[in-house]
Amino acid sequence: MLVEENKERLEKMEEIIYTALLNSGITGEEARRIAKGIRAFAEEVTSEMSFIKGIRLLLQPEGPSFFCVGCGSRHISYLGTFIPTDPEVLELAGYRIIVYGICEKCMREHPPEYFESQIVKLLWEGAPRLKL
Repeated sequence: MLVEENKERLEKMEEIIYTALLNSGITGEEARRIAKGIRAFAEEVTSEMSFIKGIRLLLQPEGPSFFCVGCGSRHISYLGTFIPTDPEVLELAGYRIIVYGICEKCMREHPPEYFESQIVKLLWEGAPRLKL
């Protein structure tokens, strides 16, 4: 039962990511490739968990699209995944996996750990552009 439930949730998660990528201007083929890659990652990290609650995308008020967690730019050159480890942050996020974007400029200026700290900061501050 739980295995089937996981499969359905992962399928739904993949479609949510795919749609968000399309809405942010990424082409269909590339959007599908990224969505499948994130799903494969999610399957791997949740294989030992009883269930996955889903995924929460970083959204802007005008609709689903990725933005840079460093500066807010819409010109994303990298999509990453973040899994909160702090139980309080995890509970606050409500989801195990968060997809985030990084622009090329911020990738050159900051180490990867910076972006995870930015996400935690956004979660705690409840930034308006982050809908949880």
